Formats: sequence, structure tokens, C-alpha cells
Amino acid sequence: MVAPIVGEFAFVVTSLLDDLVFVLASPIDELGTAFANACSVISHPVRRKVLVILTEREAATRTALADELAVDEGISIEDTERLDVLLHHNHLPKLDEHQYVAYDRRHGDVALWKDPKSVEFDLDSR
Repeated sequence: MVAPIVGEFAFVVTSLLDDLVFVLASPIDELGTAFANACSVISHPVRRKVLVILTEREAATRTALADELAVDEGISIEDTERLDVLLHHNHLPKLDEHQYVAYDRRHGDVALWKDPKSVEFDLDSR
């Protein structure tokens, strides 16, 4: 009489564990995907430099960022304008999407969204 009860109990526990693994797997997969996306977002050299600049002062305008990046790279004034456009359409929206910065597209204001120490850690980790 005890054997059927133990067998039934084992079946119920196994079923519950399978359900638990299924329920937990989805958020873990999403976290892994989010982590991989964040890694690729900050792997680009321009976005990395933007984050380094912002960890030092936490806020800037898009134009000021383009000017500072251009000075670091020795870029001409014409290319600085192109860099400004790339920041607006590509780099800053990606950093904003992954919550590294808050980017006001209308005014061009950029502020570090995360704690500077956290951003430095992320940059050092990749």
C-alpha cells in the first residue's frame, strides 16, 4: 500500500519540478539575451567613448559629445557634423534603449542613466 503512494508522490514532485524549470527558464533566457545585447551595445568604440565621457560629468549635449569625440580622434569639422548625425540616429538611441543614457532627441541633451560606477564596471567587463 505504501509503494503506490510513494510512486504517486514522486510523480507529483517530478511534475512540479518540470513546471518550475519551464517557468524559470523563460526569464533566465530573457536575462541572457538582455546581457548579450547590452554587451554588443557597449562594444562599439564610439558608444564606449560616450559612456567614458559621461561617467566623468554625467550630462552633456549631443553636439558637445561630438566635439569632444572629434578632438580625441582628430576629426575635421565636416566629419564632426557627420559624427553628430551618427550620434543622433544611431549611437545615442541604442544607449538609451539599453538604459545607459537618457537621450532627449528634441533638445539633444544626454544624461547618464546608470550609476557611473556601474557603467565603469560594465565597460571594464567587456
